[in-house]
Amino acid sequence: MKRMRKRILALMLVIGITFSAANMSVYAQENIQAVEDEADVTLTTSEAATTDESENWDHITTESVFEGENYRVIFTLNSYWDNGYNANVKLENTGKSTIQNWYLSFDYNSVITNIWNAEISASNENKYVIKNLGWNKDISAGDCIEFGISSNQPFKGFPDNYEIIGTSAEVNEEDYTIKYNIDGDWGTGFYGSLSVTNNTDTMLEDWVLEFDFDREIVEIWDGVIVKHEGNHYIVKNAGYNANIDSKQTITFGFKGNGGSEVVEPMNCLLSSSVQGEDDNVEISINTDQLKKNDTLEYYSIIETTNGLSGTLKNSQYVTSFCYEVIDLNDNVIETGDIIIEDSWSAPDLKFTIGANIVNFTATTKHGKKIQKTIIIFNDRYDNLSGNLDMTDSDGDGIVNYIEQFFWTIVK
Repeated sequence: MKRMRKRILALMLVIGITFSAANMSVYAQENIQAVEDEADVTLTTSEAATTDESENWDHITTESVFEGENYRVIFTLNSYWDNGYNANVKLENTGKSTIQNWYLSFDYNSVITNIWNAEISASNENKYVIKNLGWNKDISAGDCIEFGISSNQPFKGFPDNYEIIGTSAEVNEEDYTIKYNIDGDWGTGFYGSLSVTNNTDTMLEDWVLEFDFDREIVEIWDGVIVKHEGNHYIVKNAGYNANIDSKQTITFGFKGNGGSEVVEPMNCLLSSSVQGEDDNVEISINTDQLKKNDTLEYYSIIETTNGLSGTLKNSQYVTSFCYEVIDLNDNVIETGDIIIEDSWSAPDLKFTIGANIVNFTATTKHGKKIQKTIIIFNDRYDNLSGNLDMTDSDGDGIVNYIEQFFWTIVK
């Protein structure tokens, strides 16, 4: 329905251009204003029938269930009153493998004022990221964890768009130090240990260490061998020592057979959980120079623009940032890269005539894509993209792009 409304608006603009290219700007603006006036009437009627647009709850349902891929979230409203409520969240592992070091993100039109058995890792507007407390970081297949929340505001509705987030990434070599010790060697066997020191100013969570070692490890403590092929070992934390605080050291020991005491672990590679970082990346767009239509969810250009600008929250986690402008027929009008900065600018960004769908995409260092979309109406020739075919091949007074666009819309 929304897409159809956008097509109708674009068609009205094109019809205006077809009848009078010279007066395009005036005619198109009149059409937009007429639609806006009609929308205002509709909005007024809707507002009269709704007391609180932010509330989405029937005051009867007390439980919601969300089915994700290999997990289930059950949100239960335990109690509520005029200015607050208590709720319980159960996260179930419905898959066949352990969910490790869980982080749960969701959209929620409420304020969480208290939480237990978990903690708030990040919150922004209506989005939350909840993380484990360490002792409940892993959820075995078929098992579950639960945490509770409360608020000092009325209950408005259930959370939505749950997602278990996070990934493991290599730690920069300069950010940690590995030390190997031989604690005893009697020729046919030995005792050894590996120490890992965190050189950074932030915690390394849920560490995993890979290394090559030409001696056989037959027993290990304060760590778990999760994979062993040939001389290659992958050792994971033991749970209680999953996190390495800033400037701190953890050590795990082992017993082995064979080899020489001069042989040391080689090619060490440390990985750490990075949940939460990517979800704090956020793109915002400065719309001060645009006119907003809340009902039809678009912005119109008031005057000649020098592209668009905005902010990029936590830009240090972003490796690429770009934009794409497409019309309502999904034709790509423009693409371009944006310099990665906290305050970004895309001065070369231009538009087509009528509706433009402008997509901004920031890719994080862990491969996650953060997107932001804005719909912009343009009725000014001085804001047109140079990529449009503005020639008039058949000499009928209508440029090629308009003809192609119009006939595609009405088909």
